[in-house]
Amino acid sequence: MLELGIGSLAELGETLRAVDTDTLMERMDYRYPPGAVRRLDDALLWAYGEAYVDLHANAERVPALRARLAKMRG
Repeated sequence: MLELGIGSLAELGETLRAVDTDTLMERMDYRYPPGAVRRLDDALLWAYGEAYVDLHANAERVPALRARLAKMRG
């Protein structure tokens, strides 16, 4: 969260409120209901796009995140 500049739960809440959850769920078409960690990961990916993909902490997940981002963008 800190890499994104999110320093409080209030800031995280603001970010998550801006996510169109219905559209995100529709585009991702999950086979199984996603867990809380996956939902948060996808919401942050939706909100921050390439900036989220490029975070140092995500270095090992770049191909998977780019594929998920492309799916989100339809």
